[in-house]
Order: sequence, then structure tokens, then C-alpha cells
Amino acid sequence: TTATTNASGVATSATFTANTTAGTYNVSATATGTNTVNFALTNAAGAPSKFVFTTSPVTGVASTSATLGPITVQEQDIFGNATTTAETVNLASNSTGTKVFAATSGGTSVTSVTIPGGSSTVNIFYGDTKAGSPTITASGSLTSATQQETITASKLVITSVAVSGSASSTANLGPIAVQLQDATNAPALAPTGGTVVSLSSNSTGTAVFAATSGGTTLTQVTIPAGSSSTTFFYGDTKAGTSTITVAAAGLTSTTQNETVTAAPASVLTLTNCVVRGTSQPCDGSYLLGNGGAMTANVTVTDAFGNVPANTTLSMTVTSGSPGNYGVTGSPISITNAVTSSTFTVQKSGTANNFTTITIHATSGTYSDLTFTVQK
Repeated sequence: TTATTNASGVATSATFTANTTAGTYNVSATATGTNTVNFALTNAAGAPSKFVFTTSPVTGVASTSATLGPITVQEQDIFGNATTTAETVNLASNSTGTKVFAATSGGTSVTSVTIPGGSSTVNIFYGDTKAGSPTITASGSLTSATQQETITASKLVITSVAVSGSASSTANLGPIAVQLQDATNAPALAPTGGTVVSLSSNSTGTAVFAATSGGTTLTQVTIPAGSSSTTFFYGDTKAGTSTITVAAAGLTSTTQNETVTAAPASVLTLTNCVVRGTSQPCDGSYLLGNGGAMTANVTVTDAFGNVPANTTLSMTVTSGSPGNYGVTGSPISITNAVTSSTFTVQKSGTANNFTTITIHATSGTYSDLTFTVQK
């Protein structure tokens, strides 16, 4: 900026003004043929004019306590310079949930805070039970400030009824629906990138999950961004009640008890083997000696070893060649899934030979159960 001196050698001008930013500056004045004069200029902030949020918007899960922050509110003059007059800051939110503010994280709920004299800022914390994008407002004797925060889901909930079905090595029970919810139990939308949900079961059998009925086994599903829910299917080889758990980072998990029943009976199994008066494993090695006998029972199971309820079955027990191994007790029967009646295999004579015993179900689609007895 230039100006012309008057008769006294003094230059004045209405355009000689300081800038709008508070602080200390070095100013130089020069004229042709004279020395340069340097002096310090201090710009002071103007009167308080407005509130401003100086921290970035916060993001967090829905909660009944104010833990998101700190959020800093500053008082400024019209040019954005910090001022230091004592000010009361009233706090509000347009959320339709339960919104809370506090001076400390998790602290007592407040509706206003104070910027003390000599300071330009105050910190607050925010909480909200409603997922969404609420706008918070700092107001008082100065122009108000607003900021949009992001509240996300706080928990996972299985919204479909418990499933039940037959034991299986594939996941075909379902669909089972899992939903994101906020603290008010309202559906909440998954953020950008979606929400990854982990799936597990306490079954002692082989538990499987899939995104589609009978689909590829997986341990995680994703709730897509902008959606509140997804579905999956469950399978289990162990009959009984199993508890499945769905979980995601930062969210409260949820569980559900599912019921798995035995699949249709399809397998005959030898049980309660007693050879020459001594119990032994039913492992397929049965030495009867001269004139010795073996007694046993048969149990029916599904393909996974579960005993189906209410199974009634008749079976024949026959001996192959040579004929010096006799069978008594045939046919044997199973009623209401109880272990079969007892049959006996008796060796006669001293010949050192063996034969095959065949147990054949007279109904159903069972494979024959065969085993070998010998001297």
C-alpha cells in the first residue's frame, strides 16, 4: 500500500489496515531516498461472534451414555479468530432416539457446558441410542454451530424363529436371518464395506454354515453396506439341541438354540458282544474255540451315528458255510429304537474253520451287516 506525505512529511491513508487474522506482525515503511522503518503490529481478536466445532465428526455405536468424543466447541470472532470471553454453550441434537451429552466420557448427562473466561474452547462427549446421522447443535448468545455425527448399530439379533430338521453334513436348515440393530431395537444399516458376521456352534458333531441351502461351507457372512440384515443356513451331524452364535467386531453378539433330529435310520451296528462269556469290543474279531458261543445285539443308527426315535425293524441272522456254526434267536427285532433282542452264534465240532454271519433287515434300505466268526 502506498500513500503521499503531507507538508509535515506525514503519510496517512484509509487503506492502511491490518489483516483479519489475530497475531503479531512486522511492518515496514519505506520512502524513496529515506531509510526503511520497521515496527511491530498486533492484531487482537474482535468481539465473540460465533461457535465453531473444531474437531472432526465422530462415529460410534449406539449407546445410552456419552462416550463419543471429545468434540471441541470454540468461540470465534467474525473472522474466525479465537476469543476468550466466558460463554454458556447449549447442546442439542435432532436425533429421534435418546441423545445425551456429557463433559467427560461416560459422565453425567448435561444440556449445556461453559467456556470459562480466558479460554476459547470446551470439550463435550456425545451418545445416541438411534443409529443414523444426527445433527448436534452448539448455541447460546453467539451464532450457533452444527455438526453431523454418525451412529452405528450396537448389536446383532437373530430375527427368524429357531430351526429344526434332520442331521445332515450340509447346511440346509433355514434361512436364518441376522439383523443389525441400535439400542432402541430398531434396524440399523451396515456402513461402507459392510459388516462381517462370524458364525459358530457349540455342537459336538460337525456343524456347517452356508449362504444358500446346501451351499459351500463358510464361517462368515456379510451384511452389505446400506442393508440391515442377511441370511444363512445351518447343518449339523449331531442330533440334539445346539446353540449357534453370530458375532461381529464391536457389536453385542446373539445366540439361538436349534434342534437337530436323527436322520432316517440306515446303518446296522453290532453291539454288546459277549464271546465265550466275556464282553469284548465289537471289532470284527470273534474267536469261539471248540463249542464256544457268541451273543450280541444290533443297533440302528442314521449315517452319522444318531439313534432315530420310534424305529421298528425285524432282521434275520444267518450263518454261511460251513454249517458247524449255528444261529439261535433269529429273527431279531428292534422296537421304538431300543437295541435289538439278543442272538447267539454257537460253534460245534473241533474243525479249525470260519464262517460269515449275515444280518439282514427285512424292510427299509439298510445294507447287510456281516462279520466273521472262527475257532
